[in-house]
Amino acid sequence: MKPVAANSSSAAASAQAALKRQHQQAHRRNNTVFTSLSVLVAVAIAGLALVLFRSSTDNLESGSTDQQHQSTHQNDERLAAALRQAYLGTDNAESLFQLLAHPSQLESTRPGVPLENGVPGSVMLNFTVPVVHWQPSAPFARTIANHGLPVVLRHSVVDTWPARTSWTPSYLEGAIKRLRGIYRNDNNRFFGPYYDPSRALAQLGLTRPINPYADDVQMTSTEFFQIITKPIQAGQPAYYFSGESTKLGATVFRDTQPMQELFSLRPERSSVNVWLGPAGAVTPGHYDGYHNFFTQLRGRKRFVLFPPSDWDRVGVFPFLHPNHAQCRANLSSPDVALFPELHQATGLVVVLEPGDMLYLPPLWFHMVESLEMSFSVNVWTDSDETEVMERVFGVDLPHVLLETKQSSSAEPALRISLVIQRLLGELFAQSTGRNVASTSRAKAAHSFLDRLYNVRYKHLYDSKQLPAADYDWQTNPSSCSFAEKAAVERAQKLVSSNKAVSQFVNAQLQALLQLPSMSLELWLGNYVEFLAATAVGPANAGHFMRDIRDCIPWE
Repeated sequence: MKPVAANSSSAAASAQAALKRQHQQAHRRNNTVFTSLSVLVAVAIAGLALVLFRSSTDNLESGSTDQQHQSTHQNDERLAAALRQAYLGTDNAESLFQLLAHPSQLESTRPGVPLENGVPGSVMLNFTVPVVHWQPSAPFARTIANHGLPVVLRHSVVDTWPARTSWTPSYLEGAIKRLRGIYRNDNNRFFGPYYDPSRALAQLGLTRPINPYADDVQMTSTEFFQIITKPIQAGQPAYYFSGESTKLGATVFRDTQPMQELFSLRPERSSVNVWLGPAGAVTPGHYDGYHNFFTQLRGRKRFVLFPPSDWDRVGVFPFLHPNHAQCRANLSSPDVALFPELHQATGLVVVLEPGDMLYLPPLWFHMVESLEMSFSVNVWTDSDETEVMERVFGVDLPHVLLETKQSSSAEPALRISLVIQRLLGELFAQSTGRNVASTSRAKAAHSFLDRLYNVRYKHLYDSKQLPAADYDWQTNPSSCSFAEKAAVERAQKLVSSNKAVSQFVNAQLQALLQLPSMSLELWLGNYVEFLAATAVGPANAGHFMRDIRDCIPWE
């Protein structure tokens, strides 16, 4: 592919629109539409509103409105204190809170403990997820989400659900006559990595699913439960079900009520999902852009977690790749030669028991294994982070960046490379809160682009899953001849002096600075890929990031 060329503004706009759809498709990967719950959520909210109205009326009659507000505030403070104590108050987690609160401190190697229950211990999991004992009637969602770290709640509202005691295979056979959309893997027990054939790099025809599995199997619930009551056997097909609860009938949804608190963060952008599977089923490591309240109703499940700041250690796939948001590393037993730095990551592990609820923040990497036949329900809710990134991806590049008035068709790509440089340098300076010299900004940007290329793209080029660069100004090991001095100077002048470009950079910068420091680099990598693909096409995006690092003079 060639860079966006002269008189090709419409083509550039089409490219941007297609890449924006990639972001939207990725964001909706796990649940087709959040609005499928709209009717049931509306009913639930109406019921909650009636309760609140009655409560408010009673309070007005008794003059106790202020007391109610005070009680809510005290409840929030009590939970916040319990969460902090859970992270700071045990020998196991004495330093975990500080490590996660300051991702830059994650560079030091720390001793850990091997993963339990006989799983190969090549990943040293430093901490277990803290547990907070709560109470069924007390709210928790907003305080936990604001805390921003994984935590397990026990004795929560889940203890009041009928499903806690009623969900047996025979009961669900009666409630669900037929299951559609069952996963089947004929080769192993791993259901993933997820493969999206609509992603930009899949269109090149060089990528293939790493671990193919079917996702459209149908059978009666009786047949399904007869299969999953037995652990997965080597040489036999493995089955698993995951689907929205609204598609399984009113009984299933009713059995997991009351649920308002779980989707109270954003009711109109929530999805309730049911997970049914045998012992041994594994969902490989990946991240989601949502708040995740995951409840365990039957059996036990092990979660292995890593924070978003460890994106370069878990080997996350490119944003444009069909395995987007998936980890190349097996988080419980990685190839040490391929992922040597995973030993320095901040790994957490937890085994969920029936009645446990795990809160998983947006973008946390997680690998899940069923230790027994397992029934679970989770609620995904859109996060502020995803809304920020929807706005970032939704802003068109200024037209002046894409047009060409000189003879070189490389100039639009040169301008975009300078925009990337400026964004990275300013983000580094402002996120550190210091007056950083230009050389330090350049060094930080170089380091980020180097990690982005090496982690996300180098293995794809080395294995011929992506073609060699074919844009006009590709580099070779000894030359950066594309970066003609005159062209670079013209691009630098435009990017530094054009009002529309300055407004664009400043607006994107301010939006990105709203992201949590722990997940900033992961989101930023996705956006830099988007800009690179806009400049030179998806197939060349990785090479482009390497060329920016090696060949463009840094201001």
